[in-house]
Parts: sequence; C-alpha cells; structure tokens
Amino acid sequence: MYHAQLAYSEDAVLPFGQDEIAQVDLSRLGPTLKRAREAKRLTLEDVAATTRISLRYLTAIENSRFDTFVGAVYAIGFVRAYARMVGMSEKWAADTLRAEAGWR
Repeated sequence: MYHAQLAYSEDAVLPFGQDEIAQVDLSRLGPTLKRAREAKRLTLEDVAATTRISLRYLTAIENSRFDTFVGAVYAIGFVRAYARMVGMSEKWAADTLRAEAGWR
C-alpha cells in the first residue's frame, strides 16, 4: 500500500483492486494511466469526450510518446487532466511525466 499513497491523492478513489496494486509500475506513466482507465471501464473515446483531449494525444500518453507534443506545457496539462479523470494524483502524473521525458 505504500506505493498507492505516493500515486493517489487523498480524495481519489483507488482505481485498482488490492491484488492489482503489486502489478502496477508507478514509475511508468502511460501504462499506469491506461490500467486506471481500464479499471474504471472507460474507453479512450470516453476520456477524449470528457477532457476534450484529442485521441492522438491520449494515445501518445498511453504509449509514452512524449515527442508528439508541441511543448511540455501542453503535455503536462493533458496528463494532469487524464490523471484527474481516472482518479489518480495530478501531481504524481506531472512529476512522472517530467521524469520520463527528461523535462525539469
């Protein structure tokens, strides 16, 4: 449960069952967000419709293709919105994105 405390905000509902937490690699942004989305039974189209983020960018996030984004500001904003929708910490998502993409 220690990892879950790092990744989830206090008010967020845990999108994973207790037995699934050990299978989640919280150092990988895209796969973790994808698993959280699937745990909530949402499609990428659902996320796109609610967040108004293009499927192109959502797919890039899930596949860790951060070179798709024009700038870091857009990527961070999209990742924060995606994380919020699937019940994950926006801060964790932004920090993990910066680490994975090599941004400060």
